[in-house]
Amino acid sequence: MELDQKLFQKAFSLISGPPVPSVDLRRYIFLTSLLSGRSMRIVAVRDSGGFQSDCIFLPSLRHLAQQSRALRKYIREGSLEWLDVFYNYRILDACLALGYLESDAGWISVRNEKRIRCKTLFVKWGLAGLLDGDRYAAGEHAVATDPEILEARGEQSEKSVESEARLQTVQEDKKKADEYILTHNFEKVETLEEFQGNWREMDGADQIEEQSDALNELRFNQVIRTEESSSGYLRSEQSLAASEMAGSASGPFLYPEWDFKKRSFRLDHCSVHEQEANGIRGSGQSILAQNRSTLQRLRKDINRLLNRYAPEPRQTDGDDIDLDASVDYLVDRSMGITPTERIYSRRRRNQKEVDLLLLLDCSLSTDAYRNGIRVLDAEKQAAVLFGEALDLSGLEFRCYAFSSRTRHNCEMQKLYDNQNWIHAKDRVASLEPTGYTRIGPAIRHSISIMKNSGARHRWIVLFTDGQPNDFDRYEGLYGKEDVKHAMEEARSAGIGVHVLSFDRGKDLFGA
Repeated sequence: MELDQKLFQKAFSLISGPPVPSVDLRRYIFLTSLLSGRSMRIVAVRDSGGFQSDCIFLPSLRHLAQQSRALRKYIREGSLEWLDVFYNYRILDACLALGYLESDAGWISVRNEKRIRCKTLFVKWGLAGLLDGDRYAAGEHAVATDPEILEARGEQSEKSVESEARLQTVQEDKKKADEYILTHNFEKVETLEEFQGNWREMDGADQIEEQSDALNELRFNQVIRTEESSSGYLRSEQSLAASEMAGSASGPFLYPEWDFKKRSFRLDHCSVHEQEANGIRGSGQSILAQNRSTLQRLRKDINRLLNRYAPEPRQTDGDDIDLDASVDYLVDRSMGITPTERIYSRRRRNQKEVDLLLLLDCSLSTDAYRNGIRVLDAEKQAAVLFGEALDLSGLEFRCYAFSSRTRHNCEMQKLYDNQNWIHAKDRVASLEPTGYTRIGPAIRHSISIMKNSGARHRWIVLFTDGQPNDFDRYEGLYGKEDVKHAMEEARSAGIGVHVLSFDRGKDLFGA
């Protein structure tokens, strides 16, 4: 931050007066749990707030103070006893409206008495519009954690902020950002401002500490979705509107999801979209050039496996007697049953009896490093080398990459489908991390792709960091159990699943 900006920041802090004190919401959470008889959340927001079945949104003290100069003066001179009355009124009102308290005369009288006390002050301060909150429909607001990005962001500065109860999601418009024409800024003191639809290139610079005071003054009612990384992180108790997560899935491919708690499927819960991937010319060949010896060893191993002879039992003619079939033949004769003549076994090579699908995890978590190498780079090297060896051996295989952004947008990038591996390996080598890790739909879509294969041995080879995760609570035990169930579905369809991962756990998804 330059000197003139620091002077401006100092002058502004002197003019605006002392900061508004923070409020500990834990006692209100305890009160709400006692009144409702259930676990509920209390979230401070920068609007009038409201309530739904599992959460009460209270206008923050900072938001109230920003709306009224008279209140700011009262806060500097008086106590916060009125805030306790106001929050108690909003909690009582929510519990009565939700049916968590019996609507008897006693509770209603207490609620009304607190409202009257608050109304007198709110009218005086010009805040009458913030006295009462809205009732939100179930699922209109949801809480979603983001452990994958939290883990990937590493050592970054962080600041807690208060957002509005209704958050709008805006997808980054990279085209408009690229088209932005740089203009001369005659006002040399640069300040923060709320997003007004004017797109700029995002540099991800960490300015949270130096702009901390300015961040307290801004309204947080929008979240811009971008795939760029950031060096600073703003944390809010409120999450994105659940419209991104709720509602019926729609798309070309719909798949169920296993809910281990209910021991049942959520039918047509996930929508999968296939996309064609692009590649950088020569990137695949570069990987092969750097790993020639590994490729040679891999080719030898595959050829040795394919040149093995596998017995084909119960044939009408063959190289050897099938002992099991011969025993059945003698038993049938002794019982007077006409025996089968299929008492021979024939040996044949395994070649052309194998069909593989390479499934690569290209989510944001693969941007992390393990053992000195980026996870996605390790996946790409393995897939390019394995694919090259399979192609030279004449075996059929496919290659897809997957990522997700909630259950409504599970993406499968088609990298190779038995056509032109020369260009396909460039597409594999050009993959970049994006989105989240919803593994279940990717496996189920792979099953759908392979179910019509005529090969005797069908396998899905999954390359992943081993951590299922998505924005809409697809994580932890829920995510792992869904992945395990998807693998069981594959085995039931006669398709094996093999997992290649940096995770050294012995029982990764049971595979």
